[in-house]
Amino acid sequence: ENGCRKRLNVVTTTPSDMEPTGTDISDAIKKINAIKKSYKILNEECNLEIVDQANWSNVFCFRKTSFDGSERILVILNKDVNNYQGVHFENVNGAIGSDSKVVDISPMYTLDAVSPNFEYNLRPGQVIVLYSKKIKWPEFLPGDEL
Repeated sequence: ENGCRKRLNVVTTTPSDMEPTGTDISDAIKKINAIKKSYKILNEECNLEIVDQANWSNVFCFRKTSFDGSERILVILNKDVNNYQGVHFENVNGAIGSDSKVVDISPMYTLDAVSPNFEYNLRPGQVIVLYSKKIKWPEFLPGDEL
């Protein structure tokens, strides 16, 4: 979390081994951990499926579905750490595999809204995490009042 270049060893590293990097990513780690804590799917080791898209050589995409099927995420990763790369889904709901509303839960550069026709120019090394949750409608029996 401090951006050290020297490899640390859990047994032999001492405080004197710390390098003065001027880098502190502890706030970013706290934000990521808070996001992870807020979503059940991010705490499950469930199936991952690769999602194909036109810029596959530079952008890696996968979706994950929770064990009970109620939550889904679509992770979009720019593998290119030097250049912007485009990604496009004509139907982002199809890519994530859900008819429910899709929201961005990314830790950085979070989008205010996610268009069904999703097109975005990813920053170098950027990761986008899109989330969808099935809405459970209350079940009514014939004769029940609404």
